[in-house]
Amino acid sequence: MKYKCLIIDHDDTAVNSTPTVNYPAFVSALKKLRPQESYTLEEFMDEVIKHGFYPFMTDVLKFNEEEIEYQENVWREYADNIMPQFFPGLCDVLRSFKAQGGIICVLSQSSKEYILQDYIANMGIKPDEIFGCELKKELQKPSPYAVTEIQKIYGLKKEDILL
Repeated sequence: MKYKCLIIDHDDTAVNSTPTVNYPAFVSALKKLRPQESYTLEEFMDEVIKHGFYPFMTDVLKFNEEEIEYQENVWREYADNIMPQFFPGLCDVLRSFKAQGGIICVLSQSSKEYILQDYIANMGIKPDEIFGCELKKELQKPSPYAVTEIQKIYGLKKEDILL
């Protein structure tokens, strides 16, 4: 194997989560919190890419702490009941990589709990490491922290990793 370790993002890289979970949850919360506002899926994705999810909520929509908590609770309800599917072919690639002794790590702004759930339910495997939103903000993606930690944990060099 050319690479010993694969570091992969989760939402909308590995699983198709925005159209199936994130956007419908956002629309549901928005109907209560800002009924005068509406966003298409494309507009929502553009805003999240442009600002980041939480800055979109706080800076653009001006959600206060209670509204953010409400949005998170609605999202959890959706995430608990709708499991996003991995993009076609990716499960086979990841299973094969793992079966050959490869190290699979997930670096995401999603929750470790839901990432693990998605991997087990869709593939029957667990990533070797998950670095998600549970980390302190300054250590989360796009910080190099997770990559450095993975290198330390597994004794890897840069050329051993495909990110």
